[in-house]
Amino acid sequence: MMTAPTATVLRDGALCCIAASELVPGDMVILELVGLCRPICGL
Repeated sequence: MMTAPTATVLRDGALCCIAASELVPGDMVILELVGLCRPICGL
């Protein structure tokens, strides 16, 4: 099941999780690195 894209933003001094379609100018989007893996060499 697919879900709508969301964004974590800093809006009016508070962190909010909103639908990406609700982003407005002035929102500061919080970026997160998720699932970052280093490749294992020599296996």
